[in-house]
Amino acid sequence: MMKEEGLGALYKGATPVFIRAFPANAACFYGFEFATKLLNRLFPN
Repeated sequence: MMKEEGLGALYKGATPVFIRAFPANAACFYGFEFATKLLNRLFPN
């Protein structure tokens, strides 16, 4: 593959993956922060 298409062929699909990963990871971090704050309010230490 590298001989025929070059080094760029290994990263051909990387852009859509990174674009999709950013909002998914942001939602995961937001959900964790939201759940942590909610649980701290419901069950204070």
